[in-house]
Amino acid sequence: MKKLYSLILMALVAVSANAQIALTYKGETVDPSQTLNVYAEEENYGDETDPFIVVECGIKEPLVVNTSSSTLSVTAKVTTSDWKVMQWCFGGSCKKMQESTMTVSNVNIAAGASTALWLEPSFEEGGFATYTAKVEFTVSGKTTVYNINFVYDESCTLGIKNTSISTANSTIFDLTGRAIKNPMNGQIYIQNGRKFIQK
Repeated sequence: MKKLYSLILMALVAVSANAQIALTYKGETVDPSQTLNVYAEEENYGDETDPFIVVECGIKEPLVVNTSSSTLSVTAKVTTSDWKVMQWCFGGSCKKMQESTMTVSNVNIAAGASTALWLEPSFEEGGFATYTAKVEFTVSGKTTVYNINFVYDESCTLGIKNTSISTANSTIFDLTGRAIKNPMNGQIYIQNGRKFIQK
């Protein structure tokens, strides 16, 4: 009986030692030996009946931490020189980085499940740039390191865009997007997606 318990214990240790996580981005597995480039994308808020669309620039999809067949306790550590503009969420804990290295410890991920890692520079504060981060996941004493570049380039804008509106819509809007019934002479307004000066 003692021998049987020893074999079971050895098997449990072996399973624990082989417990793995995998990081994916947009459904693709991330190779820890390669630097991952994540490109910021535009996201529009509003609809075609509104003369303005607010455009935000950011990371639209999270990195996803997937587990193997075992329930795992995962520690994530993020290190970046761009910490002043970086924010991140993992395991239900969301933080704006206060220093160059921050850690979230003991996040339990069920067997075969996954959890999102949102890691994103604040475009409003940083502007066009490439921000770098090193993310370390530690499971059962084994650490896997991923290097990530977050790229915000000129293809990504921020602000307010005019949209084309059906010519059937004769509503006049001011520059803040409010509908105006009595436009004043000499002021700039928008109608049917075009700016004009009221005369």
